[in-house]
Amino acid sequence: MAVAMVLAHEYGHSVQHQAELNPRNTSTLVAEQQADCFAGAYMRWVAAGDSRRFTLSTGNGLNALLASVISFRDPLLRGNTVVSRGGEHGSAFERISAFQFGFTDGPATCKGIDEEEIVERRGDLPVVLQRNETGNWPVSRESVRSVIAAMNILFQPAVPPRLTLDAAAAARCPDARPTPPVSFCPDTNTIAVDLAGLKKLGAARTGPTGLTGDNTAYSVLISRYMLAMQHAVGLPLDTPEAGLRTACLTGVATRKLARQVDTPDGNTVALTAGDLDEAVAGLLTNGLAASDVNGQAATAGFARIDAFRTGVLGDNKDACFNRFP
Repeated sequence: MAVAMVLAHEYGHSVQHQAELNPRNTSTLVAEQQADCFAGAYMRWVAAGDSRRFTLSTGNGLNALLASVISFRDPLLRGNTVVSRGGEHGSAFERISAFQFGFTDGPATCKGIDEEEIVERRGDLPVVLQRNETGNWPVSRESVRSVIAAMNILFQPAVPPRLTLDAAAAARCPDARPTPPVSFCPDTNTIAVDLAGLKKLGAARTGPTGLTGDNTAYSVLISRYMLAMQHAVGLPLDTPEAGLRTACLTGVATRKLARQVDTPDGNTVALTAGDLDEAVAGLLTNGLAASDVNGQAATAGFARIDAFRTGVLGDNKDACFNRFP
């Protein structure tokens, strides 16, 4: 179906031309994301059973398509790359967002993707690595503590969850199963980290169908903190809605890190270009950042990423509570 999706994307360009959607000077970025949106609308039509030629499951079939979209992402941009090279298509997060717009809302929404919409959607999210930025903060005891400290600063819970690097503590929790490499125990309000496992999850890797990096790991760490936030207000943590709510809140927290947070230990925790793509790849491949307190995640990667995207673009935890009660 990846081939059919590519053809649908190219047909989307034909729709743009025939419908005269855009002026001649429309940027490549707008044209490509509109076409991604049209491809999403077509795939929704296929998934609904309206095609005589193709079928598409909304589970593994759609997961495979999203992996293809990730593989079509722009390489990580540095410095003046955007200006000097031109022809920007968008990050994995942006291209999946455009695809999901079409899949969820239909082809009429694709015309709404223009320069103004993309600028508004990006907001303060980092797109380009600045000089001397690597975009990677290796997982360590110090970095884990700093990320949790940043969450405390951003959300200011009355009783912050306790952090332990004793991975065995997760097995002693009386009311939740371990979810390695990071687990939350409601009974003790404790986040237990298997540091070796988290380091492995955050190792930088790229491939034809995806990528991982430090934020693949940190998004999982943040998701367990978001479980603590939900527990504090009495929400159930072991339902399908809890996993999607957690993904949404993780998106909110991730967006807040676009505005760097200085922690008491002297570190600065901040989102960098490429981090959203790493989180999306993790949501698609392992789903841990969209899982409930027992590690159960929604089967469909589309739903997991959609919930995370809602949080990132909405930047409002109340919207997550309302959408996933």
